[in-house]
Amino acid sequence: MSKLKAGDVAMWATTTLMDLVGPHAQTTNCPLEKWFRDAKIYQIFEGTAQVQRLVISRMQRAEYQRRLTEAAEALAAA
Repeated sequence: MSKLKAGDVAMWATTTLMDLVGPHAQTTNCPLEKWFRDAKIYQIFEGTAQVQRLVISRMQRAEYQRRLTEAAEALAAA
């Protein structure tokens, strides 16, 4: 979850900075251009952000199902 959030925040930050700096940010003389490329890699590396979101949602669903089953068993025992 942290990797997904970090990639999204890094991409948001560099995109916002590039918008503020303007066309100079896209030249190879500006370090912001490299930071933008690095931030994009964080979103793609070890699976795309969409795949990571899918994995996280499946983990959350399984945890919810487990807790729901435990609560039903506790109610049935009472």
